[in-house]
Amino acid sequence: MRIAIDLDGVIFDTERYFRVASEIEDVNNFGLNNKINNNELKFQERYKWSSKFCDDFYSKNVFKIEKTAGFIPGAIKVLKMLKELGNELYIISARGIFSEKQIDISNELLKNNDIDIFKKKIYKAENKRKYVISNKIDVIIDDNLQICKDLKNICKTIYFKDAPNYENTDKDIKTVYNWGEIYRYFKEKNTK
Repeated sequence: MRIAIDLDGVIFDTERYFRVASEIEDVNNFGLNNKINNNELKFQERYKWSSKFCDDFYSKNVFKIEKTAGFIPGAIKVLKMLKELGNELYIISARGIFSEKQIDISNELLKNNDIDIFKKKIYKAENKRKYVISNKIDVIIDDNLQICKDLKNICKTIYFKDAPNYENTDKDIKTVYNWGEIYRYFKEKNTK
């Protein structure tokens, strides 16, 4: 089976680190009444921040967070197990759009943690649909519900919900809350 996996918020724990940093930044700069919607995945949509403030915040924090955030619990172990089950693993991520340095950080983290086990790593993927189609992906795991909705008619979609994001009500999209559930999903698929 060909499995595509997003990086941030699925393999790397960057989303939670950005949540903490953005909350502190918002309170320190704007007080307590600036949040729009805490369910939004991207900090740019959670607060009433100007585009310039968002860009400055991201630039100031991105490399530090991406280098130090670490991995979502269970990601390394389960990725290796999925590979051992004979699956082909792909990364399809928007990482790298801001800077090539993000790609270098990602590759270094994967290599240093012995999970440089991917058939292909696709970075700067603003439109994941074309990569899912061209690589004949069977299943994609992403923490963005909208991406899952956009791809559900092309491949199986797994919504990795590890933050106060939107609830999935679509029966065609599988929701999981941790890597153990991902392992269970694929073991069940392999035994059928």
